[in-house]
Amino acid sequence: MNKIEITVLSARVLDALSGRGLKAKTVHEFERYGTRRIVKHCLGKGQILYSKETVQNFVWQERAKQESGTLPHYQWGITRRAAVYLDQMAEYGKIQDEPIRPWEAEHNPLFQAISCNPSNSMKVIDIICRTRDAVMQLELSDKTKTNYIYCGFGAILNFFISRGEESYSPETLALFVKTVQENFVNGAIQKASFQTMRKAAHWIEEYLSTGQVSQQKLRKYNFACAPPEFENLLSQYQLYMDNENYLKEGSRQFYLSSVRTFFRTIATLGIYRYAEITLPDVTRCLAKISETFPLGIFNLTGSMRSFARFMAEKHPELPDISPALVFSAAKRRRVYVGYTHEDAQKIFSAINRSSTMGMRDYAMIMLAYTTGLRGCDIVNLKFDSIDWDACELRLVQEKTNIPVSLPLDTKTGNAIADYILHARPKCKSEYIFLRVLRPYTKIGSMWTVIAKYAHIALGKDRKMNGPHAFRRGMGRQLLEANIPAPLICDILGHSSSVSLRQYTASSLEKLKVCAGTISAIPIAQEALL
Repeated sequence: MNKIEITVLSARVLDALSGRGLKAKTVHEFERYGTRRIVKHCLGKGQILYSKETVQNFVWQERAKQESGTLPHYQWGITRRAAVYLDQMAEYGKIQDEPIRPWEAEHNPLFQAISCNPSNSMKVIDIICRTRDAVMQLELSDKTKTNYIYCGFGAILNFFISRGEESYSPETLALFVKTVQENFVNGAIQKASFQTMRKAAHWIEEYLSTGQVSQQKLRKYNFACAPPEFENLLSQYQLYMDNENYLKEGSRQFYLSSVRTFFRTIATLGIYRYAEITLPDVTRCLAKISETFPLGIFNLTGSMRSFARFMAEKHPELPDISPALVFSAAKRRRVYVGYTHEDAQKIFSAINRSSTMGMRDYAMIMLAYTTGLRGCDIVNLKFDSIDWDACELRLVQEKTNIPVSLPLDTKTGNAIADYILHARPKCKSEYIFLRVLRPYTKIGSMWTVIAKYAHIALGKDRKMNGPHAFRRGMGRQLLEANIPAPLICDILGHSSSVSLRQYTASSLEKLKVCAGTISAIPIAQEALL
């Protein structure tokens, strides 16, 4: 390679680009963000002649800026391309036509094939690469996989390197999760970044434990913790509920959150040990919580009664706080009027039924409208839940665990069949309604599916949207049609006619029937004193 001035070499590269017929604007941007900045750097270092080492040092410097977010990715990309072209011009006297190899393939070990190290190697880079390869087999989009490599596994690897640790350590991984959690709470990183890092750490633990990874959702993270002794009791309570299959997963998490709120509040009263809690302390604590959450105190006391029963069974040596929880707080009551027939038609008209998502959403909303099923039962609907010959739905309700059989009308059945045949992703999932994008798993929640169309059709002022608005509307219409209460319970899957009160409350006609008069009350005096 002959020695050549960096300015002359830069001019030759720009001439070569212009000779390719590129737009003047493209060549100008290449000169502005590429060759000009490289030339400026080299001359600033007193390097008049071209030096590959000096240019590469500048590229690494700019890469660090790009990774820290201080330099736009496209500007760094132009800088790197300019460095490659300068090297090609110095070496061959021309710019080669072969595409430039991606930076990650050359410099990031997480984008390279795993080394020939033993499969039982405990080097952190080997463990991360093996976990990465397992994640690559999941049904995730390429963009999602790249994000987990960059923001997840890359962050973990950098954390180990920053501590000078080459071997994997579960303690260091736990410290990493704790550190990024604190960074998220303090606002140093975004929620999405924290979730990606935490998921990557979970995958490493799962792979080391089982030899594979799954797309199982992680539990929500409780950032505000109670004092250590209380957290220990909460862990025992959680294990107890899990082992006993006590309530549904969502209810168990709600109970834990409520009891944790109680413990955090009682700690503000200067009580940090369960043995120090007295009945007046419980009352004071609940009164304090009610000042902040007046509408939630009913559910919190219910959670505390469950926890008190657990403590009485597992820790009889500790104080029994159940006598302070015998009262029943006023339950929040709000009357919601479900969708009318007119409301439903407006929602249907807002759906673009020619799109893949629209075909899916239309079928789901038709199910909610014609059957009154809960959203959780619709998203969990499986192929074996539909008897196409009998035009019937048969399923066990998730909330009550009560089996229910409902007729499947022709219009709804056609909507479901149309989605399955023409819009549903081709996969082996047993669930009918799936995500539009990978991973093709079942829908997480139906509320957002309906709410987005309801906001378009009915405005954003309604206080109740989602599948339960259809359910509430159907219950009210059945009552107003004088359908017997036992039959309504069978249709909607209620275990008791007491549940029909909510539908009565939303029907003005039925409230008039419930209203009484004072004519039967004797009048003691004709005038008020």
